[in-house]
Amino acid sequence: MYMKGLKRKHLNTPVIRANPMTKEILRDMRKLLTDGTPNLVTWRTVWRAHIEFALFLRHDDVKRLTKKQLTFEENAKGKFIRMKLLGKVL
Repeated sequence: MYMKGLKRKHLNTPVIRANPMTKEILRDMRKLLTDGTPNLVTWRTVWRAHIEFALFLRHDDVKRLTKKQLTFEENAKGKFIRMKLLGKVL
């Protein structure tokens, strides 16, 4: 009943589709990190956008990550983060 009421309430509201993420948008986001003094929220947002874009993840997939699923490692090329993504196998 609640969901039906929501549909009726927003029946005449136009749907606003979001534009897809592009490399240009990510480039502009990285500029936020070098221009001025970025805070933790900015760093986290830029990191999240890049991870979601590169791995074809949804916001919720990244939101459900826990510390156990992240491993901080290093090899000859440098430091990196290994992520273990959990989900349903179809």
